Amino acid sequence: MFATIPMYHAPHWSSPSGSRPSLFKHFYAWLAIMSALLGALLFAPGLAQATSLSLLTIDGTPTSTTADFRITLLDANGTGFWLVQPAGDPAPTPITISLSGNSGPMVMGTPFTGQLTGLTPGTDYMLYFIASDGSIISNIASVAFTTGVPVLTALTASGITATGASFSITSDASATGYWLVRLASDPAPTPIDISLGGNSGPMTMGTPFTRSVAGLTPSTNYVLYFIASQSGATSSVASAPFTTLALSAGAATAVPTLNEWALALLAAWLAALTFWRKRGQA
Repeated sequence: MFATIPMYHAPHWSSPSGSRPSLFKHFYAWLAIMSALLGALLFAPGLAQATSLSLLTIDGTPTSTTADFRITLLDANGTGFWLVQPAGDPAPTPITISLSGNSGPMVMGTPFTGQLTGLTPGTDYMLYFIASDGSIISNIASVAFTTGVPVLTALTASGITATGASFSITSDASATGYWLVRLASDPAPTPIDISLGGNSGPMTMGTPFTRSVAGLTPSTNYVLYFIASQSGATSSVASAPFTTLALSAGAATAVPTLNEWALALLAAWLAALTFWRKRGQA
């Protein structure tokens, strides 16, 4: 006889009412609800996508202390936020950029321009920019740039006398000024020669820097050389030729003639002879 083997029956779930809803029906219902919510979030007005920015660019050539930039918000009106920092610093987060204190209103499709000020000459920087339409924030746009060296106005010599002169010059950046005076016939000095010449002074951005030179020779051709340097960034050499004046007749030093020398020697000899005669008689 064969043993009776019990049959296996799959477990089942019963609802209180005795119905048997399918587990798959629950899953598909949940999936439909989540898809609807996700679609609403993605395609609802004002929440479509992150706002889009054009390429962030630097306009023109940066000066020693400033740089101009340009960017456009492409698909909405909003507010732009920007932050500039040395190129070696860690990249900021959107929150850091928004808290930088630099912001301005942006109109969709209209270029937004701004100017960065207070920069250090000859320095590598990174500019970071984000935009927000009030509900979402764009991706971070960035651009690298380098500030220029100090730029000097025309160097002018004035108040020229027989033994000295004054000069004036202006820099577009606060820096240290160095100057050197050489004979016009001497070779032009290098910036290092000028910086080691022993003459220097602090310059304030946009303020005329004036100094005087003395101890010069009358009726002589000279050239004044000048540079400005800040944080290792050095300007081009500025120069100004000038000629000292001749000595006036009243200021000229009298040079004894041969007859005057002879008379002076004779007077000295007679005085000495008289002295020794009187001493011998005593």
